[in-house]
Amino acid sequence: MLHDDGNIPEGSAEGRSNEEAGGCAKAFFALLKDAEKELYPGCKELTKLSFIVRLYQIKCLFGLSNRACEAVLQLFTEAFPKGHCIPNSLEKVQKIIRDLGLDYQK
Repeated sequence: MLHDDGNIPEGSAEGRSNEEAGGCAKAFFALLKDAEKELYPGCKELTKLSFIVRLYQIKCLFGLSNRACEAVLQLFTEAFPKGHCIPNSLEKVQKIIRDLGLDYQK
């Protein structure tokens, strides 16, 4: 249902659908950006997205605990050169995995 000004009311089902679609579009474009972003300046082998996916794959394949994965992320954060884009928490990694639609359950 449109208002006289042509806008969809925010509380309406149509308004929520547009908001959800907008959120999905933002997440999609953020993923595209991460798929092109160098892991650190000059890195041509891995992008931010490929690193996150591979790290999470290793976590799942070998049953790494959340604490172990957090420790690995902390080590990478300290070891990689300035300008890296490695997430500093497992929560941030898991958000990107969820945005990809690749959630994991035991």
